[in-house]
Amino acid sequence: MINQIYHAGSLSIALGAGVPKIMAALILAFCGSVFLSTSTYSASPAAMLSGTGYVSNKDWWKLSAIIGVIFNVIWLGGGLLWTKCIGYW
Repeated sequence: MINQIYHAGSLSIALGAGVPKIMAALILAFCGSVFLSTSTYSASPAAMLSGTGYVSNKDWWKLSAIIGVIFNVIWLGGGLLWTKCIGYW
């Protein structure tokens, strides 16, 4: 429920700022996949992997930082370039 409220609010702000509808909705949808890997309590698989000791907290946060940088380069660098090329903005 909170997630839906967050997305509705963010989408209305983005649309009010002039972001194209499809691009704003896609960016919000993709953020869900990026943020689910950032902490040990963000999703049920993360809690199981961390809670059982399969991955230590130190390793989890280190890998999350690395993956976060990679995701940002892909989505912000490549994704924005791609949407420009195909004419979304």
